[in-house]
This record gives sequence, C-alpha cells and structure tokens, in this order.
Amino acid sequence: MKFFLSLMILCSFTGNLYASNFWRGSTLSKKEVLAKWGKTEFDIERFKNSKLKPRAEMAFSLLSQKSKYIGKNVTDIFKLFGPKDGYYFSDYYPAYMLSRGKTNKDESWQLVFLLDKNQKISDIIVHQNCCE
Repeated sequence: MKFFLSLMILCSFTGNLYASNFWRGSTLSKKEVLAKWGKTEFDIERFKNSKLKPRAEMAFSLLSQKSKYIGKNVTDIFKLFGPKDGYYFSDYYPAYMLSRGKTNKDESWQLVFLLDKNQKISDIIVHQNCCE
C-alpha cells in the first residue's frame, strides 16, 4: 500500500511539474512571428473585428506588449478581444486564429492566452493549431 501511495504521489508531482509544457506543441518565438508576418501596430478594435491576415500582422506587436495582459482575468480577455475562434486544450483558453491551412498538411497558427491556476493570464504564445 505504501508503494502504491508513493507511486501515486510521484506521478502526481511529475505530472504537475510538466503540465505547463504538456499541450504546448509547436510555438513560434517573437522573432519567428516577426519574420513570418511582419510588424503592424497592434490595435485591439481592429484585432477584435478582423480575421486572419490582419491579426497575424499584429501578432508581433501584441507579443511585444503582452505585459499589459499578464495577470488579467480570462473573462477580461474575452471582453477585450471578443469571442475566440481557435482552440487550445479546452474551451476556456482564449485562442484567436492567425492563419488557417487549406489542407491538413498546411500550417494553421493561433494566438493563445495561457492561464495559471487562478484563471489569470500567465503568458501569450503563438501556437500551431494542427496537425493530425
């Protein structure tokens, strides 16, 4: 019984340790975002009301000022950015599509607001929404 309990504790600890990286998949660095889509000044209203290409072109600028959004409540992000159109791990993560591949082999990318255990924004990433 002690062995089983110890094994459960170890697995739980290991799972919690790696949970933040479990679902990440492919991501782009800020430098890679700049190279892929360039740099257009971030405008939250334009982002909210645009699809794909204009959003992608603003992604670098948004990542450059992400500290404005770190610590905000997830519901505040939905109010500011509008309804999500991407998907990351669960419906609760704000995820906004930046590009959509026409086939399964083409790349699709999304901007994702990562959450901490208190449902506050902990980071913003550009994640490959893909691929199976």
